[in-house]
Amino acid sequence: MISHLDKIINSAGLICDVIGAWLVAWEVVKQFHGSKFHSLPLAHIPGVPPVTENPKYAEYEKQKYYKMKIGLAFLTFGFLLQLLSNWVVCIIKSIQS
Repeated sequence: MISHLDKIINSAGLICDVIGAWLVAWEVVKQFHGSKFHSLPLAHIPGVPPVTENPKYAEYEKQKYYKMKIGLAFLTFGFLLQLLSNWVVCIIKSIQS
């Protein structure tokens, strides 16, 4: 089992990397379908109310960045697992002896 542990950990790291890359890439490519602002930016005309951001857009951005952070966490964890897989057999052998 120990002889395959490094391969298992490395594979788990690769799977985490793929999941993380897809989460980040999906959020980068996905576009908001709607208006970012409630009205056109006509601030130079007297009496026109200030432009306000669409709450749906704000929520979309919040979700987008949340999913991208999760993706980066998966990527980081996956790379750390791959790094650990290079040393896990040596660590276990040194503990056993």
